[in-house]
Amino acid sequence: MPKAETSLNELLYDIRRIEEHRELLTESKIESIYRSLMKDLNNYLAEEYTEYADSDGRLYLSYLDAQNKRAMFLHEIAENVDTLSPLIRKEIESLVEKTYKKSYEGMITALKKADTADKLGVASKDLSVNPYVLKQAINNNISKLILPSVLEKHRAEVIYQIQQELNIGLMNGDRYEQMAKRISERVGVSQSKAMNIARTETHRNIESGFMDCAEHLQEGFEGSDYIYAATWRTMGDERVRPQQRRKTKKGWKTTLSKNGANHVKMEGVTVKAGELFDLGGGVKAKAPSKSGVATHDCNCRCFLEYNLMTLDEFKKATGKNVTTLATRKEIRQEMDDSGIVNLNLERTTNESQFDIAIKNAKNANKNGGCVDTHPKSELESFKLFLSGDKMAGVAVKPDGDITAVFKNSNSKAKGAVNDLIITARANGGTKMDCYGQFLVNSYEKCGYVPVARVPFNAEYVDDPFLLKTKPDVYVLMKNTDSIDTVIKKNAKREYKLSTQEALDNLPTFDYDDALKYRDSLLFSQE
Repeated sequence: MPKAETSLNELLYDIRRIEEHRELLTESKIESIYRSLMKDLNNYLAEEYTEYADSDGRLYLSYLDAQNKRAMFLHEIAENVDTLSPLIRKEIESLVEKTYKKSYEGMITALKKADTADKLGVASKDLSVNPYVLKQAINNNISKLILPSVLEKHRAEVIYQIQQELNIGLMNGDRYEQMAKRISERVGVSQSKAMNIARTETHRNIESGFMDCAEHLQEGFEGSDYIYAATWRTMGDERVRPQQRRKTKKGWKTTLSKNGANHVKMEGVTVKAGELFDLGGGVKAKAPSKSGVATHDCNCRCFLEYNLMTLDEFKKATGKNVTTLATRKEIRQEMDDSGIVNLNLERTTNESQFDIAIKNAKNANKNGGCVDTHPKSELESFKLFLSGDKMAGVAVKPDGDITAVFKNSNSKAKGAVNDLIITARANGGTKMDCYGQFLVNSYEKCGYVPVARVPFNAEYVDDPFLLKTKPDVYVLMKNTDSIDTVIKKNAKREYKLSTQEALDNLPTFDYDDALKYRDSLLFSQE
């Protein structure tokens, strides 16, 4: 398997290599079990031929029927074969459990060792193998490929097929050597299928262990600046589906399968960990060997490469806009418990959608001039948040400046500013500036304090409403409260709101100097 370039995937490559070695050990044990079975079957056949075969060494059904031994003969064979099933099942289930657990735990270990470790935060805190998830791996609930039922089907097929070979041999009057060869060939096919099951289940559970862990990690990253991404990788050779290698009289030949599975086209496809890859033809899977469709899963060698990406990196990798939770789930839950309105805000990388929403809001509101707008080229570097109905939103600049706070006047949401500003604060929003006392008071309720005043300057204003009301600009910064405290005080309305007189008495600067003054206070706060 080719190594990936990032240190995280180098570590995951080593885990795959170790687990594939475990698979080889299991195959060796399976081979030993089948050798033992063949030895027992040959011994039993020898005894039966010695007792019931004619002088020419042939054994017919009629000879056994004459002794009332046919049923017993076939039953004994079935008994011998049946002893195989628990042993094979034990080996494969042990392989599955160990492979899954080591892969799941290995993902966490690799992340902590890799250069992405400083980005993990709470995502990997107390993360360990979930017993329920582990049980699912052993009793894999993928349609038509559930491991226990696959093994049971294999057991039934082995018994049936060997009994069929025995019946054919007895009807033909096979000699011992012919019968032994017939049974040996059938057992060989069975052994090959058992090996195939082991390989398929090993691959499935390496990818399952990685994917389940990655999915849980991604849940921890929801509401953050990162996405845990999974990229489909093939082996990049002539055996990647739909290609297939066949041995002919003239040597090996590569042909194209018509079973519908095409993994060549999957190379490089990236999704958020836990989301489904579209394999085509209505088939989807979270990882290789997990579609539930045999033509895609059996003997598949594809694997997933994992990378911790920023939202912008993920957008570039997929060519699609990204939508994720606006805040971590625990913060949103605190807001809900405190009665703060829930606008169903989402973080988005869709600058065009945000631009349209804010322009619609400005056009619908007589106070629209108080809302800052930015070119889409600038919005690309901002953290953008939009409500579910696209009626409200807010943006946070890379330096923590909160801007483009808006709510469409057609929205019926009450107290929207609380959700907008607290969400911005939870995403690194440390400062803002605004027109007039009303907006200052609205932001004070969310834990911000005014620190400077900029007298109204008509030279920089073209909005009729602002030219008429002439409000001063006020520069604000966050207080020292934690986000938890802000949420609680907001809900209880504990923050003191500034009077117009208090705002008039703030230090007065021109706009640029006011921002420098505010930023110096923020620096001292840190």
